[in-house]
Amino acid sequence: MIQAEHGDCFILEYGTHKKPKYILIDGGPETIYEHHLRNELQKINQKGEKLDLIISTHVDNDHIIGLTELFVESYAKQKIIAFDQLWYNSFGKSFNIDDKLEKRIKKLLIKIRDVRLAKTPERNVHRGISQGEELKQLADLLDININKKFKGNLISLENPSNPIKFDNLKLFIIGPTKKTLDKLKGHWEKWITDYEKKLMHRDVEKSLIKKADDSIPNLSSIMVLAEVDNKSILLTGDGLGKHIIDGLTKLRLLDKKGKLKVDVLKLPHHGSDRNVTVDFFRTILADKYIISGNGYHGNPEFPPLKWIVEVANEQNREIEIYVTNITNNIKKLLNKYKPKEYNYKLIVIDKNASSMKIKLSG
Repeated sequence: MIQAEHGDCFILEYGTHKKPKYILIDGGPETIYEHHLRNELQKINQKGEKLDLIISTHVDNDHIIGLTELFVESYAKQKIIAFDQLWYNSFGKSFNIDDKLEKRIKKLLIKIRDVRLAKTPERNVHRGISQGEELKQLADLLDININKKFKGNLISLENPSNPIKFDNLKLFIIGPTKKTLDKLKGHWEKWITDYEKKLMHRDVEKSLIKKADDSIPNLSSIMVLAEVDNKSILLTGDGLGKHIIDGLTKLRLLDKKGKLKVDVLKLPHHGSDRNVTVDFFRTILADKYIISGNGYHGNPEFPPLKWIVEVANEQNREIEIYVTNITNNIKKLLNKYKPKEYNYKLIVIDKNASSMKIKLSG
């Protein structure tokens, strides 16, 4: 678990103790590669190992910038670590958008950037898309195989032959689904129709512009269930809890009671309460919960934190919560739900550390 502040960045280690293997999931926002991720990748390289796969979950700048910085440095200088495979759904492909509509969307997002929304989520959509296109171009320059296991096509629940195997690791693609991506295309088309004229005439009101980053890039997140030797980690990107459960249901990964037990659950969208409900935590049970967030946009928000603790307490489960930063809402949790009383432990990345290892024994 890399210190990614308000973004996501994880390194999944599998294989064996003598021959470890590694997958990088997302690269975090600005400064994370320079201050934290590069150092961790150099440690892997010094062991004589490489990255078997890099997964870019979606085109949001708090997930993708660190990857573009890794690719830029790898192209400009000698690679600090070897890698040759990327899972990535490009902007146009992800939403099944034709060239004409894609150009209109990009033009509109540039207009948003240039008007009165310099620090809004809508500007982040533009930046994420730009970073995503840059990542693809750099991957081509570096001769990196994009979506090799999918014959270069879009990654979705319906496309692969689940599970996909890497040595002793099995990866189940639980999202996005083709239905979700088709729906997102409709969101884009409606968004363009509703706001294009107003924006092009600079008649912009913040209240009129829906948070495109909530409904568009985030919901296209590549989400996977990783399994190694009866140990499992659910990596959710910024997906919606409903979509996660739908994907698990379609793959018949829920038990007879309609639940899934995993060793580690990565909270969607940095612990935002817009992505999960209390029933999500009653459906997916974990021993360890990981949350990457530093209070930006209020994440992690208080409701998901208390739901995790309350549900586990109801079920008499001892749990651990791993966080990248202590935030006001985490302080609130510790104050209102005492760890000893509610049978949980809170573990935080050391202030001077770039990462924290979460080891699964067995």
